[in-house]
Amino acid sequence: MIPFEPVLFVGAGPGSADLLTLAAARALDQAQVVIHDRPVGEPVLALIGPAALRVEAGKEGFGPATPQDAISALIVSHARQGLRVVRLKGGDPGLFGRLDEETAAPDAAGLTWRVIPGITAAVAAAAGLGVSLTRRGRNGSVRLVTGHDVAGFAEQDWRGLARPGEVAAI
Repeated sequence: MIPFEPVLFVGAGPGSADLLTLAAARALDQAQVVIHDRPVGEPVLALIGPAALRVEAGKEGFGPATPQDAISALIVSHARQGLRVVRLKGGDPGLFGRLDEETAAPDAAGLTWRVIPGITAAVAAAAGLGVSLTRRGRNGSVRLVTGHDVAGFAEQDWRGLARPGEVAAI
């Protein structure tokens, strides 16, 4: 049994169950409630223990959305019942995953939580192609930027991102 805070924010990674951390796989197996994003695929969801309550929540690009207040209420309600709650996020909870918004509710309720990071899609995509995001002599940094924000398409320095030697994951 892994040490379990009442709430775990777990990164599902890019969608392949093989790319989950061991801690993430154990958390899914031991959870009593899993509140998961819609895009999390069946190979990852199959790792949830058979007795756990599965709750689909989250947002889909320009599609149906569960309001953040409703997701937060679910997290707090189940954790207050003494259940082991996993909030399963696509990718990594701390990278475009609204982690700060999602941890505010358990904080306000006096509940403890922990983050189990996931492999970000940018790293997994580069690995799948057999390339690195950084290379000596080419670039000393990589920028991870969002292509959209809550209002629509995000404004980025697109020209700067396209300069030779720049590497960006969007």
